[in-house]
Amino acid sequence: MSAPAPAPVGGGPGRLFPLPLVGAAVLLAVLIVLTPNLLSTGSPSAGSVESQLELLVDRAPSGDNATHVYLRGLSLVRYTSLSIAWGNLSGTTAPGSLAGVDWSSHVDSGPSLELDAVVLGTAFALNVSGVFVDTTGAAVLFGGEYAFVWSGGMLYTTAYGTASGAAPASLSQLPLVLLPPSTPLASAPSTLVAPGGA
Repeated sequence: MSAPAPAPVGGGPGRLFPLPLVGAAVLLAVLIVLTPNLLSTGSPSAGSVESQLELLVDRAPSGDNATHVYLRGLSLVRYTSLSIAWGNLSGTTAPGSLAGVDWSSHVDSGPSLELDAVVLGTAFALNVSGVFVDTTGAAVLFGGEYAFVWSGGMLYTTAYGTASGAAPASLSQLPLVLLPPSTPLASAPSTLVAPGGA
């Protein structure tokens, strides 16, 4: 028969606070302190990734002749104003300039999370813009001009100015996501009107 193990001598801290328990408690305390900073629910700053506007271009794979376009943020942010203007293009290729486009078709929105429109036709141009103002009053304008041509089941995109386009995309690769470039504003405009708008 074996003898029982001798009782530990002394009353050190390891007896009352076992090392694994202390490590878990320290880790929990660090997470409690850092979590509010990691998961900020405040409004993002103007020009940050969280305030970036995105343009989504989509078409139903069932052969629908309507192209759906959406303006919204990469994260959940409210824009001071959003605008989508579009016009039909003639021909099967994008023009060198959008100077002659009739921008009379447009939708505008005041403070909003997103804006959408339905564009009919196989060749059209979009002029999109949005203004974001953060809690400090700093403002940024997102905007871009694009031409889209549907041909042979593919969507061909051309960007103008400082905007960047995308490679041709098939219906199965949609929605197409484009990020209009940003420009800091000296002050926030009270309203934003689309080209051709009143």
